[in-house]
Amino acid sequence: MLFFFDWLRSRKVQRILSVIVEDDGPQVHSDEAIERAIGGFKVEILDWKKVDLDAGVLQRSGVGGNLREVHLQWSGNNSALRAWAGPDGLRAIPTLRDVYLYVRAVS
Repeated sequence: MLFFFDWLRSRKVQRILSVIVEDDGPQVHSDEAIERAIGGFKVEILDWKKVDLDAGVLQRSGVGGNLREVHLQWSGNNSALRAWAGPDGLRAIPTLRDVYLYVRAVS
């Protein structure tokens, strides 16, 4: 995905209304790759379909200042749920209004 986001940067795109990425195959993007991909953009809706996406990715990438809706894929891992709900998780994003949680079976 880095290629596509770098291409958008080269076209001087700054604001993205919605990002939807199917990231549930055998090889998923690392947190660092996701941060680099969306970093610097003003993203309003993020649906990056990576199971148990680290909430810190949203903070470190800088999209948290504009993010109003996020879709999260949950494996059932309680530590991921606690991290999202914690003070440094999704609650730290002041613009976030809607959180959609999808329970995913992970094999």
